[in-house]
Amino acid sequence: MHFKIVVASFTFLATLFASAQAATVVAYGGSDCTGSVGNTVPCDGSCRAFGGRHSLKISGGGTHCVTLYENSGCTSSAKVSFAKVASGTCFRVNTGGPVVSFRCSDSTSCVT
Repeated sequence: MHFKIVVASFTFLATLFASAQAATVVAYGGSDCTGSVGNTVPCDGSCRAFGGRHSLKISGGGTHCVTLYENSGCTSSAKVSFAKVASGTCFRVNTGGPVVSFRCSDSTSCVT
């Protein structure tokens, strides 16, 4: 019985620690991480909507790669830019054209 409690406690703490380390992204309507605030989404390489947004901020520590696309499907033929973004800094999206979607990779190697 005591063993089951210890294992359950360890599993809970490991899950809590892993989720606390995951990077997240928030996009903003203003160009300096102000204005309307978008949803908080994980920085996990998934394709995310970015329409109507002009900046973003990543939390969770480290440096991450943000790849920007001019379509909603994050296809490589529509890639317009990418950047390595340090956690906690405001990244102003200024590509000179529309940015409709993005991917955030939780590493320093960019996702295309």
